[in-house]
Amino acid sequence: MAMRRAVPLAFGLTLLGAACGSNNNNDGDTDAPVVDANDTSDDADDSDGGPTVGAACLGSTPPAGCGAACDVATPCMPGLYCTSEGTCTADCSAEVMCPSDFDCSSTGQCVQDCPSVTFSPTRTIPHVELLIDQSGSMNANFMGLTRWAAVREALVGNAGVVTSLQSSVVFGATLYTSFDGAAPCPNLSSHARALNNLDGIRTLFDSNTWEDETPTGESIAAVAANFPAPPDGAPRVIVVATDGEPDTCAQPNPNPTPAAQQASIDAAAAAYSAGIQVFILSVGADVSDAHLQQVANAGVGQPVTTGTAPFYKANNQAQLAAAFDTIIGGVVSCQLTLDGEVSVDAGQDGTVTLGGTILTYGTDWVLVNGTTIELVGNACTRLQTEPGIALTAEFPCGAIVGRPAN
Repeated sequence: MAMRRAVPLAFGLTLLGAACGSNNNNDGDTDAPVVDANDTSDDADDSDGGPTVGAACLGSTPPAGCGAACDVATPCMPGLYCTSEGTCTADCSAEVMCPSDFDCSSTGQCVQDCPSVTFSPTRTIPHVELLIDQSGSMNANFMGLTRWAAVREALVGNAGVVTSLQSSVVFGATLYTSFDGAAPCPNLSSHARALNNLDGIRTLFDSNTWEDETPTGESIAAVAANFPAPPDGAPRVIVVATDGEPDTCAQPNPNPTPAAQQASIDAAAAAYSAGIQVFILSVGADVSDAHLQQVANAGVGQPVTTGTAPFYKANNQAQLAAAFDTIIGGVVSCQLTLDGEVSVDAGQDGTVTLGGTILTYGTDWVLVNGTTIELVGNACTRLQTEPGIALTAEFPCGAIVGRPAN
């Protein structure tokens, strides 16, 4: 019997499969490839006794469709499978046999009788910096609260977005203002980014209040300059919440001015060029839609004057909470990387379970490519909003591309 071997996968995953190619007799000799002595058919055997990838397509009578382009949306013809390079091939066919201890699958792959492969992926955790306007106008009435209190409630209140997602997002927060442009400008009060950061960000709010001016452009630039890329390449996002048109350190009054607006646009564009997305939210109706649209465009790399990136304007507490939920929930990725590769034709064969519920392929999840699955619809919403929810993805052994080394 072939020995089984465990291959460690990232994110604490283990691929358990039968070792391939070690096919020894009791006398210590290695079995020759299995070829019927009474016929002249080819066989799908490589030099170490395991199957040769694409052997059937290299044979004397290759199946129809060998070499055709393929992907998730364009599957191969029956009897073939799609490789990671995006071409159709087959290891075996009616003419080309697999080595002993291997069977030819319906997709033309030589597979052994081995357990299915279960992945338990951990999604990429985004890093989000909350950049909050601390200008004097944040004291204005906002449906019975001050604008300052409304932002605090939407972020760190009992149902706030930081409260709900602190275990799924690396949050940090910076409050910005200036005192008539005097140094240091911008005047920033910050709490460092971290997971499970609710208490620290709540304390930052409770230890400060509204102050004076609105140097938005300089503040975006300062935060971006202190926002290095995480080692794992996780997405970086700045969420700007402001209740007024920007000014600058050089000209704190009056506002708005074209120079101050352009400074905010330029800072958002520079942040995006550095790999940081910028989203902007108006607390109240005092920021013009035209300016919000241009900053939003610059912050996600769209043309400043013609782009259509979403911007957000909240005129009551419900709209404010919904805006933060939409922005931050949208950057909690529903794509999950598998350490290992499956055939892009294997989506229907996979079983993805979320919180104990088996999901439906095509409705709740899709196979993006051979190494990535994505949850969609309600399943994505659950992944984004239920911290710690259990997720597994299981594929049959025959769907796995490649095999463990001997």
